[in-house]
Amino acid sequence: MKNEETAVKMILSGWKNGQDKIQKALLTLSDEHMDMELMPGRNKVSWVVGHLAAVNDSLFSILGLGEKINEDYHDYFTKDDSMIKAPGISQTRAYWKETSEQLDNAIAALSVQDWFERHTTVSAEDFAKEPHRNKLNVLLSRTLHLNHHFGQLALVLKPIMHH
Repeated sequence: MKNEETAVKMILSGWKNGQDKIQKALLTLSDEHMDMELMPGRNKVSWVVGHLAAVNDSLFSILGLGEKINEDYHDYFTKDDSMIKAPGISQTRAYWKETSEQLDNAIAALSVQDWFERHTTVSAEDFAKEPHRNKLNVLLSRTLHLNHHFGQLALVLKPIMHH
């Protein structure tokens, strides 16, 4: 296996592992747990899940795979100035499921070479100077982001798993 194939396989494996951990958490968390604050006065579990879904949603355009699935939900979970009403827990769960499934399907269609192409938020000129600013690097950073937020969810999951 060439180095490029190995790198892509490693990063995709890490991404899939992170996605699977969130999905498993969602199967464990009741709606009551989803409504819990991670810390007093801070984000609720459902917001973190919605935020991760919104980050998945943004990957469609960043990776050149299509348009966002739900612009309103994306804005609510990523911007402080969204005007929409907070989605309910069932809508947030559905948003996670839809973005994850569609993103997995779109990612599966990318070739090894596709991953080393520039993403849509870097100019051709900047990419020529910095070829590491490619699609694979975006997925790597999103994998780290995903695992960071899973660490927050673990604060709620640990007591549930030990009962």
